[in-house]
Amino acid sequence: MNWPGLIIAAIVSCLLIPVPSALASPSIRHLDLRLLLEPEEGRLKGTAVLTIAPDGVSQLALLLAPQARIESVELAGYPSFYDWHNGRLSLPLPAARRWDEILVTVRYAATFGDALPESPAHSEDPTYGVAASVGPRGTFLAEGSGWYPELPGSRFLLRLYLEAPEGIEGVTSGVRVERGTRGGRSFSLWQTTTPRTGATLVAGPYRIREKVASGIPVSTYFYPEHAALAEGYLEAAAGYLKLYSDLFGPYPFPRFSVVENFFPSGYGFPGWTLLGSTVVPLPFIVETSLGHEIAHSWWGNGVRVDPSGGNWSEGLTTYLADHLYKERSSKTEGREYRRKILRDYANLVPLQADFPLSAFVSRTSKATQAIGYGKGAMVFHMARKRVGDQAFWKALKTLATERMFQNASWDDFSRGLGKVGDANLRPFFRQWVEVPGAPSLSLEEVKVIGTSGAWTVTGTIVQGLPAYELAIPMHLETEDGPVEEIVAAAGERTSFVLRSRAPPRRLLLDPEVDLFRRLAPEEIPKTVNALRGSRSLVVVTASGLPQKALAAGRTLLAALRKESSPVYDEEAVTAATLQGHDILWLGVPKNRTLLPPLPRELSLEGDDFTVHGQTFSRSEASLFFSLAGTAKPSRTQALYLPQTGPESGRDARKIPHYGNDSYLVFLGDRMLLRGTWETDRSPLTWEFTP
Repeated sequence: MNWPGLIIAAIVSCLLIPVPSALASPSIRHLDLRLLLEPEEGRLKGTAVLTIAPDGVSQLALLLAPQARIESVELAGYPSFYDWHNGRLSLPLPAARRWDEILVTVRYAATFGDALPESPAHSEDPTYGVAASVGPRGTFLAEGSGWYPELPGSRFLLRLYLEAPEGIEGVTSGVRVERGTRGGRSFSLWQTTTPRTGATLVAGPYRIREKVASGIPVSTYFYPEHAALAEGYLEAAAGYLKLYSDLFGPYPFPRFSVVENFFPSGYGFPGWTLLGSTVVPLPFIVETSLGHEIAHSWWGNGVRVDPSGGNWSEGLTTYLADHLYKERSSKTEGREYRRKILRDYANLVPLQADFPLSAFVSRTSKATQAIGYGKGAMVFHMARKRVGDQAFWKALKTLATERMFQNASWDDFSRGLGKVGDANLRPFFRQWVEVPGAPSLSLEEVKVIGTSGAWTVTGTIVQGLPAYELAIPMHLETEDGPVEEIVAAAGERTSFVLRSRAPPRRLLLDPEVDLFRRLAPEEIPKTVNALRGSRSLVVVTASGLPQKALAAGRTLLAALRKESSPVYDEEAVTAATLQGHDILWLGVPKNRTLLPPLPRELSLEGDDFTVHGQTFSRSEASLFFSLAGTAKPSRTQALYLPQTGPESGRDARKIPHYGNDSYLVFLGDRMLLRGTWETDRSPLTWEFTP
């Protein structure tokens, strides 16, 4: 027998076998949707015409909401056999239809009614558990919620024709080709110009305002009660679009819309953003969040995140929006924003819960936000310091041009910034992106030797392990002005020498907060986030605390996600019970010695309290503050004193939103006074004795 010939023939025959269905990747190339919204019934009726590339499979498996009712299925214009079970629509394909594009038409109806958050205790889940809802208050149908037939992994062009009761307007990504009223119904037609992995649709009784800014159509879709806010949003959006177009190149989508949602949300989609009704009237949304979402047009929705290596887009947009606005306002505000990032990280991310940026996908808690948004922003800030301003902005503009509508990874930023900045940034990005944690720094063995006109300062920079490769800014204050120097540190101990012509007064490491690091306990003022980040919180209720105040305390615990913390009555606790714990006091304890000493800015007197010289009555105002523990300053002791009037507890849900504040005073749910305790100690500061 001719064994070699048989073997060769077997190999050839294997190569000629079609790819097995399990390995094939059928995809939707074009999705043509015709939808009818029936908000009063919570129902959607749809006809979906899908242009599909089968890629050799013998059977298609389309995904649709499990509660959908399939009315008919056609294959290439003819009725087709199908199997419908638990959200999976299976269609067999004849052999002749398995390689060329084919049209599949699905007629269906479905009701969508995810429970809406009436008064959510916390906002750490940005979806609030809502993926699909159709109702009189509004419609929200998220990508991936099964409101149209899907083949996961597809990237398709969308054409969507929407009909709804008169006065109900719809919004999705793409160009609004047509809009009007016909036969007592509102209608609109939308088309995308670039392929998308999915689509989100919203609708509501919107009042639409439009303008053209720098050639870009800008519009607002607001509910009637907020229609008067449209002009401010249109002007602000026009300003942000110009800012980012100048920085990164042309706006990548055909239009931009600000759309109001009927439940709390803050989404950025290609060409539009969706903001909840509760936040639309807040003035700081126009000043910060709106710009953040518009920045996503270039970074996240334009240049897309490569899912294999971590989500860089939230850190970058935080840096290019929230931080950039502070930096442009003043050098001090930029520095304080970076300090806030470090404080959030120190308060919210314990060592055992840390993870690398390469593992960040999306915000699911304040701790994940402190890493993905905060640490991510600081990595871009440090990279900018490495390559210089000119190279940084040029590299981002080049990346935006070259990678628009393509995936990009941290490695792409490493190469792009390094190429323009003429530097090898791979080691830099490796240590900051692929490794969890942050360096811990301190000064030791600082000495000064001086004679007239010649002063020498020596010392050691100490790093905790693992040690990072750092470029550490050093600032030596002298009688004749500052001496600035960058010290390269690469190990556990790094010696330095600084020289000046005048007597030194103070030495500071990283005075402008340009490095991401883990702050020492003495650098961290006690704040709301110190309580939120506690791993050993106990709650003590003051003797005789009214039920309304106790209920307000429970609401605050839920908002902090500390519902499982043990609760004790003041009469049942001793110093031993409280030892080793962070403490939240609900009401003022009768035994005031259990509280730490109050700062001079704060006093409690009977039914009143005073903060920074302003006295408030507990019948009208509430107080929250956070202090360092008496026996162990690293511990946190906080006190919540709800007002005793009819609005008791209305502020409880809002307190966690002021995470970087040490004290808060509310009148009802309106914040009256806020602030952060000053810290004047740091292991990175050395005072010289004259």
